[in-house]
Amino acid sequence: LHSFPTRRSSDLVATAFLSGNKTERTVHVRAPPEGLPEVEGMSKIRPHELLRVIKGAYGLAEAPRLWYLRASELLEKANMQELKFCRSTYVLLNQSGAVVAVCCMHVDDGFIAGDHGDPEFQRLLKAIDADFNIKEWQKLGKRPVSYLGMTVTYDDERGIIIDDMTEYINKIQSAEIKGIKMEEKLSENDVTRYRRLVMQMRWPAQHVVPELMSTISLLAQRTTRATYADLKKANSVLEQMKLIAGNGQAKITYHRIPDDPMFITFFDASLGKSTMQSAQLGEI
Repeated sequence: LHSFPTRRSSDLVATAFLSGNKTERTVHVRAPPEGLPEVEGMSKIRPHELLRVIKGAYGLAEAPRLWYLRASELLEKANMQELKFCRSTYVLLNQSGAVVAVCCMHVDDGFIAGDHGDPEFQRLLKAIDADFNIKEWQKLGKRPVSYLGMTVTYDDERGIIIDDMTEYINKIQSAEIKGIKMEEKLSENDVTRYRRLVMQMRWPAQHVVPELMSTISLLAQRTTRATYADLKKANSVLEQMKLIAGNGQAKITYHRIPDDPMFITFFDASLGKSTMQSAQLGEI
């Protein structure tokens, strides 16, 4: 699924956060100097006119959660249940308790898996269509589909799904550094460039290049005190990431599990109130 804003009768709202629940805070904003034009059902807004924000507009700290709460309500209306141990992941069960579909949400992008020929799965798709403004349904197959910066393909015959981030990585631009002493702190503009570069690299590192995750995390921790030496290091890490992508290693292949799966998760930190008085505790 792509783009999950909600649908309300004939009123289509194309922005996810504006489709979320109402904010409980009292928040006011000013209209821009040129005002806002007249739209259907609303008169023209005067320059600098005071407006009250009632929905989760972009920029509000609570906006992502307000959207998540609204999306959860509508998916539960379609008889999907959220997994308590994996938030934003929803399942549809049939009367015998077997899984009909699994839906994973990432802000307003969704990925749903199920048997396309199953009538219950088709009923679910219609229920989602009734409440969400789906821009486009894209069926996963051998033709690549773009999803969250990844190029995703599915080979049903081999039973594999491939997430490839080569194209995403190759689009990341390095930050130019000329004639500056490496020990100097970054200027305000260069701090912005540094933060953008590190965050852009963090996304593929989380998904397909885990061997660079530690280095990128350390760079991210230095944002407020970064020097041009750090920016140079970030450029170097990007070169390394692009080399990995060029060698065809910026992808991950998921194979079909042949038998009953066993799920094991490892936490490299203490979990809540442990009986062992330890600041660092790994648990399986």
